[in-house]
Amino acid sequence: MKTLMREWDRMVTKEGVLYRSVKDNRGSEPNLQLVVPFELREQIFQQLHDLAGHLGADRTFKQVCKRFYWPQMFTDIQQRCKSCKRCCLRKVTSSQQKEPMVPIQTSAPFQTLAVDFLTLERSTCGRETVLVMTDLFTKYAITVPTKDTTAKTTARALWKHCFQIYGCPARLLSDQGPNFEANTIQELCSMYGIKKCHTTPYHPAGNGQCERMNRTLLNLLGTLPPEQKQKWPEHLPEVIHAYNNTVHASTGYTPFFLMFGRHARLPVDFMIKGSDEKQPIPTAGAYDSWVQEHHRKYVSAFNHVRDNLDRAAQRQKKAVNQRLRTHLLIPGERVLVRNRKVRGRCKIQDKWEEDVYI
Repeated sequence: MKTLMREWDRMVTKEGVLYRSVKDNRGSEPNLQLVVPFELREQIFQQLHDLAGHLGADRTFKQVCKRFYWPQMFTDIQQRCKSCKRCCLRKVTSSQQKEPMVPIQTSAPFQTLAVDFLTLERSTCGRETVLVMTDLFTKYAITVPTKDTTAKTTARALWKHCFQIYGCPARLLSDQGPNFEANTIQELCSMYGIKKCHTTPYHPAGNGQCERMNRTLLNLLGTLPPEQKQKWPEHLPEVIHAYNNTVHASTGYTPFFLMFGRHARLPVDFMIKGSDEKQPIPTAGAYDSWVQEHHRKYVSAFNHVRDNLDRAAQRQKKAVNQRLRTHLLIPGERVLVRNRKVRGRCKIQDKWEEDVYI
């Protein structure tokens, strides 16, 4: 109650419903957060965490705070994510890199498109490979399940699922796999004026954005229930949609917004009455002014992204030199046991067994 009283000046009512009016540091219009009672918080968490790819606490919090508010919201979400059984059994902490890296500089969408193949367990429909495409500026991800990794299949997937929909990138970055270095890909890039780039051999960190996206995708698919893991191609569109609509730590924006200039309307938005009234529809003859205002906001967002990417690059360069810290186990401590039972391809299987006590 004391926390709510401190926020009293921000509280507003709309049609008998209590909201909290907040304004971010970008100078945009105030956002109305629905004040949620205790009884409905678990339902919101299920919608924006359990049913949205089991994303981490920071991304889940950013999704929730765009729409809702309650006291100590971040602490509640953080504790709820830590206690999520699916997250605990699947996810591992990111290993620190030991070698310094040089971040790739980008300043506009589709300036550099990084591509890579991810091999998973064979699904019920026979698919076991995914072509992962990531725009290095917006962090927007595109995934295509494929029957194989040949150059012909790669070229067809690039053209049909990327170039025809989003346009052609200025550069195409990949490793030196034979499917990416084949004449078919070279001719495709030459035909559309795309500069083909590749990483050095045996150095996957050169395509670090795709490698990181692969780990994120494995974590998202890995949180599926065991009976649904073999149906991962069916769930791939929904988990990628969830990823593209959460704020990326490096840019400060959602990949969807940076790619399309607007926020995606999610099913949870219909829980807030009047949410569809926030975006006015331009009238006849007002399109020019709407485009100018849209362009102004877009340019402002891009400037923020460039600054955020520069700061993120500096943080990454500093982090790679930090030493790994060891953790001493003591009797009576509760731990998870590494899952060694699964054999063969097991990239999206649970990494941990049930917890035990030392």
